[in-house]
Amino acid sequence: MEIRFYIDPTTDLPHIYEHGLTAEEVTEVLLGNGEDLPAKRGSRMKLGQTGTGRYLQVIYVPDEDPNSVFAITSYELHGKGQDCLSPTATEEKAMSNAFPKGWNEERVRQVLAHYESQSEDEQFAEIEAALEQEDTIMMAIPAKLAPEVRALIARKQEK
Repeated sequence: MEIRFYIDPTTDLPHIYEHGLTAEEVTEVLLGNGEDLPAKRGSRMKLGQTGTGRYLQVIYVPDEDPNSVFAITSYELHGKGQDCLSPTATEEKAMSNAFPKGWNEERVRQVLAHYESQSEDEQFAEIEAALEQEDTIMMAIPAKLAPEVRALIARKQEK
């Protein structure tokens, strides 16, 4: 899967670096086991654990290509946010700001502003609300099918 990272125009570096994370860690969570949930303003959040034991929340947008995603930001989960994950949930690629269809700098900045201003309690509440949505079900699927499922969800959301 191709994973592109949002490049912060003020630093010319991937935004995830501002949170002490590497592209390798974010990629590991996006491709690994964990919860994949709807998030704010049409984005998605993937919750998972790195091989070194860090629990991350990755905010991303699926691209039109089912084998590609655009990672906006990521945070290490602590306290209540980390507690939302079950115990079993578990560098550098081409980086550019070629935004997915329907996305632009302003929309990415709005998503960033939302997540950057969250307290630990607000982070926990959003994850908990996403997990409890009555119109959403959680199901385990083989990791190799994840790109196709993401593409299907993106197509359905466009309608």
